[in-house]
Amino acid sequence: MHIRARDAAPRKRMPGENEAVTRRLGAQWRQPAWAGEQEENMTAITWVLAADGSRARIFETQGLKLDLRQVEDLRNPAPRATETAEKDREKFARTVADYLEQSRLHQRFDRLRLAVEPKFLGLLRDYLSGETLKLVYEEADSDVSNLGTRDIGRHLDRP
Repeated sequence: MHIRARDAAPRKRMPGENEAVTRRLGAQWRQPAWAGEQEENMTAITWVLAADGSRARIFETQGLKLDLRQVEDLRNPAPRATETAEKDREKFARTVADYLEQSRLHQRFDRLRLAVEPKFLGLLRDYLSGETLKLVYEEADSDVSNLGTRDIGRHLDRP
């Protein structure tokens, strides 16, 4: 029986053989620097926060895709009276930041996208820890918290 090359079992490489091949063939055989990062981006869990002073919705997606699945819907229990609005917004920003912080500590997400109403975004940043802020890779200062899930995905997918 004749075994063709493609049917044969792969041969074992000798230690150092891959490095010699890479040296001989040059950079074309080296793994690009971004390859590991790209693979990580495909498996990382991304949370998207869509929020304003009265509501914060948190969505989850794998990698950088915008196939959103809602994981939390936080609401500010305070009435919408103008004289207490700012104090209540600050308290709600602290509540949202605490939720994100606890979730980060429990490793529920690897990166964070923020689509937050501009005034509330400023408050929220004040209460987010430095470690959580490091996980933010995109901010959109727009209020999309009251849109449907698909509309939020479409809004964030725009260049």
